[in-house]
Amino acid sequence: MEAVYKSGGKIVLAQQGLVLDKPSAVILKVAPEQIAKSVRVGNDLVLTLVDGEQIHVNGFFTAYAEDGRNDLVLEDQHGVLWWGQYGKAWEGFEFTEIESDEPAAPWLPWLLGLALGGLAASSGGGGGKNIDHPPEAADPHVGLRHLASDPVPGQEFSNGGNTVSVREDQPFNGKITGQDKDGDPLTYELGTPPAHGTVVVTPDGKYTYIPNKDWSGPGTDEFTVIVDDGKGGKTTTTVTVNVTPEQDAFDDRASTGFEKSVTIDVLGNDDFEGSNVKITHVNGSAIAEGQTVTVTDGSVKLEGGQLVFTPDAGFNGDARFSYTAQTDGGTPETADVIVTVAANQLPETTDPNEGLNPGDPGYIPGQSFTPGGGYTVTVGEDQRFNGKITGEDKDGDPLTYELGTPPAHGTVTIDKHTGKYLYTPHQDWSGPGTDEFTVIVDDGKGGKTSTTVTVSVTPEQDAFDDRASTGFEKSVTIDVLGNDDFEGSNVKITHVNGSAIAEGQTVTVADGSVKLVGGQLVFTPDAGFNGDARFSYTAQTDGGTPETADVTVTVSQPPVFVDPSDPGEPPVTSYAFEYEENSPVGKWLGQVKANDADSTSVTYSIDPASDPDGWYAIDATTGEITLTAAGAASQANDFEQGSNSQTITVVATDSEGGKTEVAVTLNEKDLNDNAPVLVMDPEDKVLHVAEEALVGGIKDDPGSTTTATGKISFTDADKTPDINTFSLEMQGPADGSITSGGVAVTWSWDAGSSTLTGMAGAKEVMTVKVGALTEVGGRYEASYTVTLKGPVDHAVGRGANTLDLDFKAIVHDGKQSSEIGFVVEVKDDVPALADDAELVINLAKLQTNVMIVLDLSGSMAWDSNGKVLPGGGSNANSRLSLAKKALEALINKYEEYGDVAVKLVTFNGSTANAHATWMSAATAIAIINGLTATGGTPYKAALNAAMGTNGFADNVGKLTGEGVQNVSYFITDGVPTLGQGVNPRLQAQWEDFLTTHHINSVGVGFGGIKTGDIPNIDPIAYNGPAGVENAVVLANSAAELNSTLQDLIQLPRLEGSLRGELDSAVEGYGADGGFINVLEVDGVSYTYLPGQALQVAGNPASGTYTYDAAKHLITIKTAAGGSLTVEFDTGKFIYEGKALASYWDRFGYTIQDGDGDQASTVKDVKVVYDGGDPGPKPAYASPLLAMSLDPEQLDALHEGAEEPAATALPALHDVLQSKDEAAGDIDGLGSVQAPAAAVAPVAASQDLALYMPDPLPEEELHQPVHA
Repeated sequence: MEAVYKSGGKIVLAQQGLVLDKPSAVILKVAPEQIAKSVRVGNDLVLTLVDGEQIHVNGFFTAYAEDGRNDLVLEDQHGVLWWGQYGKAWEGFEFTEIESDEPAAPWLPWLLGLALGGLAASSGGGGGKNIDHPPEAADPHVGLRHLASDPVPGQEFSNGGNTVSVREDQPFNGKITGQDKDGDPLTYELGTPPAHGTVVVTPDGKYTYIPNKDWSGPGTDEFTVIVDDGKGGKTTTTVTVNVTPEQDAFDDRASTGFEKSVTIDVLGNDDFEGSNVKITHVNGSAIAEGQTVTVTDGSVKLEGGQLVFTPDAGFNGDARFSYTAQTDGGTPETADVIVTVAANQLPETTDPNEGLNPGDPGYIPGQSFTPGGGYTVTVGEDQRFNGKITGEDKDGDPLTYELGTPPAHGTVTIDKHTGKYLYTPHQDWSGPGTDEFTVIVDDGKGGKTSTTVTVSVTPEQDAFDDRASTGFEKSVTIDVLGNDDFEGSNVKITHVNGSAIAEGQTVTVADGSVKLVGGQLVFTPDAGFNGDARFSYTAQTDGGTPETADVTVTVSQPPVFVDPSDPGEPPVTSYAFEYEENSPVGKWLGQVKANDADSTSVTYSIDPASDPDGWYAIDATTGEITLTAAGAASQANDFEQGSNSQTITVVATDSEGGKTEVAVTLNEKDLNDNAPVLVMDPEDKVLHVAEEALVGGIKDDPGSTTTATGKISFTDADKTPDINTFSLEMQGPADGSITSGGVAVTWSWDAGSSTLTGMAGAKEVMTVKVGALTEVGGRYEASYTVTLKGPVDHAVGRGANTLDLDFKAIVHDGKQSSEIGFVVEVKDDVPALADDAELVINLAKLQTNVMIVLDLSGSMAWDSNGKVLPGGGSNANSRLSLAKKALEALINKYEEYGDVAVKLVTFNGSTANAHATWMSAATAIAIINGLTATGGTPYKAALNAAMGTNGFADNVGKLTGEGVQNVSYFITDGVPTLGQGVNPRLQAQWEDFLTTHHINSVGVGFGGIKTGDIPNIDPIAYNGPAGVENAVVLANSAAELNSTLQDLIQLPRLEGSLRGELDSAVEGYGADGGFINVLEVDGVSYTYLPGQALQVAGNPASGTYTYDAAKHLITIKTAAGGSLTVEFDTGKFIYEGKALASYWDRFGYTIQDGDGDQASTVKDVKVVYDGGDPGPKPAYASPLLAMSLDPEQLDALHEGAEEPAATALPALHDVLQSKDEAAGDIDGLGSVQAPAAAVAPVAASQDLALYMPDPLPEEELHQPVHA
C-alpha cells in the first residue's frame, strides 16, 4: 500500500508508516472483486477481503482544508487502475476504471505518471491497458550463503525496505538490490538523502553510510534509493539506519563555600568527536550563553561554555543537576553534576577590649564581655554610653552589625560597619532590674549571630523630701515636685504610701489623707490630730523609673482651753460662770483662756448660732465675756423670766487657722440673802466605829462595826428654782491632826462622788459619803455614812481607848453657806494571844536515795594545796582520802537518821562509770574506800552516766514508797577537762532529768575549786522537785569537806507564826499591825524595837544565838537541843528538832501593835521522834520578863518612817540560808512555795512532809502539828 499526495505527487510508502497528512490517493494492489466489504470506523477505513483478510487505512476519512479528501485507487492483477468513488455522506465505494483522460480527477495524470511508473493510461475510455512493470526491491541476501563473497552484514530486508544498524561515529557499507519482472537491467541512485548522515550510492546498488559525528538518535536515520529499470519503471526503497550510541558526556563533581558560586568546566572530561560542542540544556531546560536555569538548591548560568553554579541562600550540602551537551549534528547527551556546598560558619562575637589596657586607643571603659554571655555595661542615669560590638567570621566574610531587639528603657543606634553603638537610657530611668538590647552580627551569607548587651543604669536622686506645715484640722497644698530634679517629661505623681493615685483621687495615710489636685498633693489631717504627719509619694516621668520621697507635714496644735483662775492652768472641756440677775450693761461674767504652744496668737469669738440675740460679747484678745445692752434688757438678766442658764459656744482661733470650740454655761443667779438653816438629831451628832471590826482586828465585841450613818436636815428661806441649787460637802479634822501607822491623815472632798476621804499616804483610813439630797415637805435631807477603812493611832499603851474625830457638814445654797459639826468616835484595837498551849512536833525517820557523783581525776591524789603526795590518792592527806572519810560520814549519818540506798557514779579521764544497782551503806562505803584517782575531769561524761541505764534510773535496790527523798551530791576538786564542761543543752537535759525523777542535786566544790570556778558547777546544782537553782556549796579545804557535807543534812522541822492566827478575830496583832517585841528562851530575853539594836538580857552562853541585824532574824539553840529561828518583823518562825530523840522544849514571847499595846504567851514544845514518848512535861518557871514601853520609845518606832515598820520588813525566807548561798524561797515563809537550794537535800514534793510540812493556816498553828 502506498499513497501519492495529490499536490506535488510525493509517494508515501506503507513501510514508512503511512501518514495521510495531506489529501492523497491511497493505492492498493487489490482487484475490486476481491473486496467483500468496506466499513468506516471513525476516520479509518477497514476493507475486508473475500479471503477474510482485512486492510486498515488509518485516517482515510480525515477532513482537510478546502474540502480536500483522500481517494482509494485499486490496481488489479492486470495492472488496471480502479477509482473508488464516494459521496460526502459515505455509503460505500463505487469503483470505476481509470482512463488516462479522466476529467473528474485532475490529479490522475501525475498519479498515473508517478505512481505507476510513467505508464500512460489507455487512450480508450472503456478499459485499462497493459503497462510496463516497475522493478521491485529485493533482499540482497537471497540466494547467498553465509560468508558468501558479497554479503551485507548488519542489513536486513523487509517489506521492500532495508534496515541497518551502525555504531555512533562509524561508517556502514551496504547494498540495495532489486528485481524487474520485465527483466530489465536495473540501476540505483540516491533518492532522499539521510537527515543525520551522508551516503554515497553507486549505480550497482552499493552504498556507504556515515552518520553525523556524535549522532545516535533519537529515533532512526533513513534515506531512499531509486531502483530504475531504464524503461521509466522506478521503485523507491527506504534504508532505515539505527545508530547505536556511545557515551560522550561524563558526570562531574565540584565543591564550593557557603553561598559561594563555582564555575564548572563540565565539557572538560567529555569525549565528543564532533565539532562545536555546546551545552544546550540544564535539568532539561534550554539554556544559552548568559542565561540562567533555576535548579534544586541553587541556579546554573552558562558563561563562556562553562556552568556557574550559585547555591541558594542558606543552603549547604550536595546540590545535584544535569546538563545536556551536543555537537553540530550530534545527538544531545546528558550527564549529572554534584556540587558540595560547605555549611556557613556563623560569625562569633569578640571582646573589643581584648589585648588592650584602660587608656589604650580603642579601649571601651565600662563594658565587659563574657564569651557566650554577651556584653555588660554600666551607665549613670541620664548619661549616654558609647560602646562597641566586635566579631569574627571563620569564612572570612565581612561582617555587618544591626539592632535586633531594641532596649525597653532607652534608645540605641549602631554603626552597621564598625559595630559601634550609642545607648541612651530613657530620661530618669534606672530600674528596677536592667535594660538590654540585642545586636545581630551578619556575615552577609545568612550567618547571623545575636548577642545581648545588658545595661545596668546607676540611679541618681531625682525626688527629694519635702516639708510643710498647716494649722489644726487645716488642709495644705504641697508642690512636692517643685524641688525635684527629673530630667524627663510629663513628670507625674503615681503613688502615695505605695497606693496608686490619680488626679482627683484620695489616699488615706497615717494621721490624715492625701488628695492629688492639679499635680500637687493636698494633705488633710485627721480630726483632732496635731504633730508631724508623714507619708511618701512616688513620681515618675514618661519611661522613667519611679522614685519615692518622704513628706513631713507639721500640723500645729489646736488652741487648748484652760482654767485661767488656776495657777497651773489645767485644760478644761467647758466653762460655767454665774452672774446675778439685774446686772448692768458691760457686766464681766467670766473669762476663758486658750493656750497654743506652736502659735503666735489666739483670738476669741462667740459662735453667732449659739447667741442669736447678741446677749453676750467677748473680748477677742482677753477672752473676757460681758453682758451686752441686749442681754441686760433680756430675760437672761431676769431670774424670774425664762431659763436661768444660757450656753454659748466660744471659738478660739490660732494664727495658723486652727480652731477649738468650748461650751460656756452662763448661769443667772437669783439674789440670795439668807443662808440655809441646818438641823441634826442628837443621835447623829456622835457616831461610833471600832478598829477591831477591821480585817485583822481582834473582835472582842460582837456588836462593833466599821460603819455608822447619820442624817442632816436643813431649810432655806430664799426662793430657789429646784433642789439642785443646793450642794453639800463634808470637812474632816485638820490635816495631820491624826495619824495612821505614824503617817499623817489628810482629807479630800470629791463632789462627783459626794465622798470625803481620809488618806494616810496611799492608804485609805476613813470615808464619809453623803447620800442624795431629797425634799420632804419643804425640808431638805441627806444621809451620810462613815466607814472606817484603816486604823488610826490612839494614845500609846492605853489599851482599848477611843479617839474622837471632829467633822463638819456644809450646805451651800449658791450664795450663802451654813455648817454643822458632828463627832466620829474610833475605838482602839489591841493585840491578843491565846492562852499558853502545847506545840507538838512529830518527827519521822528519813528515807533517802543518795546518788554520789565523785571526781576521781588525778588532782584528787594531791593535798589541799595542790601538792603531789607520796602514795598519791592512798595518802591519808590526799583529797581523795579526805573525801572518802567525808562520804563515809555522810552515808553513816543518813543511815543513822533512817534508811538509805546509795548509787555511786565516778568520773575521771574521759569517761564515767555508774556502778550497777543501788547499794547499802556498808557496801557503798567499802567500794568508795577502794577507789583510786587518775586522769582528767569529765563533767559531761559524769552527768551522762548518772542519767544512763546504770545511773539513777536503775531501780535495783532503790528505796521506794511514800516519804522517800532523792538527793544527788556532785563532788569535785577541779574544773572540767576541755570539751567536758556542761553546755546549755546538757544543762537543760540534766534539769529535766532531775525534775522527772524528783532529785535535789547539790554541787560541792573543794580542794582546787575556788570561788571563780563555781560557774562550772552551777549548771549541776538544781532542785528538781522545786524547779529552782541550788547554790554551789564550797568547802574551803579538803579537811572541811566533812563538816560541809554534814551541814547539808537538814533535820525535820516545823514552820509557823508567833503572832497568832492569821486574820483571826480572837488573836493576833490586831488592826494596828505589829511585831515580835520580846522573845524568851531558856531564861534569856531578846527585845526588839524597829529601828533599834537588839537588846539581850540574861547572859546567854557563847554561840547560843545568831542575829542578822539587817533582816531582823534570830536563831537560838535551845537547851533542850532544838533550834528556833524567828523573824521579829513578821512573827514567822522555824523550829528544828534534835535528831533521834523525843523531848520537851519551851519558849515565850510578847507581841506589840502599832499603838504600843501588847500581848504575851508561852509555848510548850513537845517533840515526838519516831513515835517515842518524851515523858511528862517538866515544870518551868515563868520565862517572860516584865517589859513596858514609854510613849517616847513608841514614838521612836516611827521616826523617819513613811509607813509602819512592819510593812517594810524583809521576808524570813530571804535570810534562812547558809553563808555564800543565794536567797531561796522556803515553803510557808515566802511567796514561792519551794525550799531553798543547798540547805537541805529534797526528794519528791510528796515526800516533803518528812521534814518540811506544807504551810498550815495560821489559825491552826496554836494546835499540835505533825511535821
